[in-house]
Amino acid sequence: MIVFIAGGFSTASITLTKRLENSLGVKAYNFKAGSGIGALNIRINSIKLLKLKLQNILNKTILVNQHFFPTKNNIEILDNLFGLKNIKFIVTYRNVFDSINNLFKGRKRKNVFRMLRSNYYETYENFKSERYDINILDVLFIINFYAMWFKIEKENYIKNIQFIGFDENTKNIDLVGEKLSKYLGLDLNLDPEIKGGVYEPSTFEITDELKDLVKEYAGSFKDIDFSRVGL
Repeated sequence: MIVFIAGGFSTASITLTKRLENSLGVKAYNFKAGSGIGALNIRINSIKLLKLKLQNILNKTILVNQHFFPTKNNIEILDNLFGLKNIKFIVTYRNVFDSINNLFKGRKRKNVFRMLRSNYYETYENFKSERYDINILDVLFIINFYAMWFKIEKENYIKNIQFIGFDENTKNIDLVGEKLSKYLGLDLNLDPEIKGGVYEPSTFEITDELKDLVKEYAGSFKDIDFSRVGL
């Protein structure tokens, strides 16, 4: 069985992964093609693929974590390699505006786009938006991530999906453990002392223009209910 954490942006998915690593006694893989926009595509080298297929044949539990976008190409690759019936997806989510706040926080730590990164120049210095004060592409990727997963859930394209919200993931570990134990058919013990990717809290002002853009763009997905993520 493959336990695949499709982490939303700033949803404590790293913390959940580390707790599952500890409980399952495994180390998590990722299949992304690279950092930033590399999360849009899957790339698994031949050595890793042979190892994963052997573990899958032996019914070993495989843990994967990344900002996984369920595009047609990515889903087809996973289905061809492992079979979707053998993959249990865990999708973590959070209020969109809280995630955007963390984009501002990330910019304070390191002056880069999230999805378009470069080691050769400080991208926010070169491409700062005076109107929105943030790279809009990052925001649109967040909304599209949820739109895709919520569409898959609504249409039942993939049956093995469990959604875990940020608040329960950070404040109700016992409930998350019970929920995932039932979903995965495993006896999990999630240690609340284990955390990862945690930074000091800070609040940034989100402009009204940016809020309006987020609501308008999310509203263009007429058949998608974004209420779980604050829209």
